[in-house]
Amino acid sequence: MLCGHALKTTLSPGTYDVSITHERFINGLTYPGVWVVADTTTHLGEAKLGSFFYLIIGINDYPDEANDLHYAVADADLLESTLWGTNGYAGKVVKLTDQQATKAGILNAIAAIGDEMSPDGQDYFVMTFSGHGASDGEPSPNPGDPPYECLVASDGQAIYDYELRQCVAYYIPASPVTGTRYCTFIFDSCRSGGMFKGVGGASSSGAASTADGSKSFRSGLSRMARNLSAAGYVVITACDDTEVSYESSDLQNGVFTEFFCEGLANGAADSNEDGLISAYEALSYAAPRVQEYVSAEFGPGAVQTPQLFASPDALRDVPIYRVQ
Repeated sequence: MLCGHALKTTLSPGTYDVSITHERFINGLTYPGVWVVADTTTHLGEAKLGSFFYLIIGINDYPDEANDLHYAVADADLLESTLWGTNGYAGKVVKLTDQQATKAGILNAIAAIGDEMSPDGQDYFVMTFSGHGASDGEPSPNPGDPPYECLVASDGQAIYDYELRQCVAYYIPASPVTGTRYCTFIFDSCRSGGMFKGVGGASSSGAASTADGSKSFRSGLSRMARNLSAAGYVVITACDDTEVSYESSDLQNGVFTEFFCEGLANGAADSNEDGLISAYEALSYAAPRVQEYVSAEFGPGAVQTPQLFASPDALRDVPIYRVQ
């Protein structure tokens, strides 16, 4: 919300359309038919320009210690300090890590954020998730659809793609004019086979181990990404369908998160040098650097290709970061 006053001394009395913009806010507002008269203050109300609301999630600590991750919480810290801390756009952040990031905690956080957002759909919702993901072994209730994919909360409970989609649709305000919800999801997730008893047959490709037993990669959630993008959201995943997303002890982060945040924080992802970085620009900066690093550090057979899903395509060009 923007508060303030404007004084114009060269206008004749009459009716005007008044537009309000501010560099820290992503949208502007236009008030049609505002009556302007000398020596009188015209009150327009709250100028609710579009700002960002971030839900940042990182889970290292899962119910079985053997399934713990090393750098998911570090990813959340880095994403918070970048997307919220150094972003030139105004915003608010909620960060959930480890025991805070239960299924109920995550869904309740979405609801609480939605209550704070402007009801006219001006604001933007960004959710990042670093942790385990899984693929449900049970078939989809829709014939021909692949099995559901899910995020796995810190209590071992699944948040299926349809649950996340329904929760966002219910709580995150849409524009009353276009019906659009401005939502971006960033997934740096892994699947670990047989880790949940309560998910009901969740399965995965497993998590690879290095010589010292530490997990070295996380597998992607491409079906979830496609389902969310089909609902009109932008989704960035750390790797493609058949690939894995690597963690690095040298970087102390997921490889994707490291380069994604690097391109934002140093402004290098701003390919057209307009001071704004879109989801597509951020992905375009990170992808080749992730590929180069993974190949060099984990061997020529190691491949990781970050992906972006957006429907319609124009959503990929919506800014998510303002260079300061």
